[in-house]
Amino acid sequence: MKALREFFVVLLSFVLVFLITTLGLFISLKNVVQTSIISTGVKSIVKDTLKNENYTPEQEKELEEAIEKVTSDKQIQELIDLAIQDVTNADNNNITISDETINKFISIVESNKKELIQFGITEEEINQMISEVKDPKNREEMQKSINEGYKELNINTGNNQSINIVKKYSELSSSKNISKIGVMIAVIVLLIALLKWSLYEWIRPCAISSIIASINILIVYYGIDFITKSILSGSELEVDIDTSLMSTVGYSILAGGITSLVIYIAIKVLLKINKKNTSNTLEVKEEPKKILTEEIPVGEKDVPIEKDPINPKKFCSGCGAPITKDSEVCSYCNAPLMKKED
Repeated sequence: MKALREFFVVLLSFVLVFLITTLGLFISLKNVVQTSIISTGVKSIVKDTLKNENYTPEQEKELEEAIEKVTSDKQIQELIDLAIQDVTNADNNNITISDETINKFISIVESNKKELIQFGITEEEINQMISEVKDPKNREEMQKSINEGYKELNINTGNNQSINIVKKYSELSSSKNISKIGVMIAVIVLLIALLKWSLYEWIRPCAISSIIASINILIVYYGIDFITKSILSGSELEVDIDTSLMSTVGYSILAGGITSLVIYIAIKVLLKINKKNTSNTLEVKEEPKKILTEEIPVGEKDVPIEKDPINPKKFCSGCGAPITKDSEVCSYCNAPLMKKED
């Protein structure tokens, strides 16, 4: 029975490694795709567009700073989330851009007017664009243009392949999916604890699983870092893939696993020491009974008299001194003794 329980513990540990690895990668996926690939792609497109313009080095530096500020705006990531959600909700023929997505776009434009002006756009043009986007009729035209572009994309890629990729990414990186994996991990840990039937023995397999999972995540992290550097080393394309979150997640899980394993070892050592001390406790031994003595006066001197509760001796009636059974005269006071059987 014990061997069967251990078999299931090992099996569940393998599942736990897979789930923790998957959770760590899914948490990092959004940061890699949206923060790095999409944001970097937008930066590259804007920079390529501005290359044909005759800017001085000072102007180019100012434009790069403006691009960096706009693309690092937190609202950009929110806009990407909304756009991905719109694509995910699309049917086979149309993509519906929600009002929330359009309003977020307007908010980004309004909050980055100063940077957009540096790109050669006047404030009047920005205000006119905002007013046109707010117009319901223009929104319908925008919707038609987006759907036409979507249909052309389907013709080029075939069978809604691009939409399926976006939908799959949205499903993997969704908070709902991440929560499901978290619940599954908690259930696996609980099952291991029940199989171990101990307050602390379950820590060991869970800690080892966490350490292995963290190593898997770190392998992916260093793999992506190596591949991107190898591909982009001889290329003019400026792509900076930010995998720092993946690194943070990997090392955090590794630290948690090692800490849990140390706690388990410490508990085992303390219990072993306590058990050893208990077994080495000395038993209290009973001391033998002592024969009590007392001193009684005999004339001018004290005579010690032994009292034996088991075999009491004969005493002189005159002075109380101990006498033998066969004595006829007291050896202390010379008083005659009466012959009487005890």
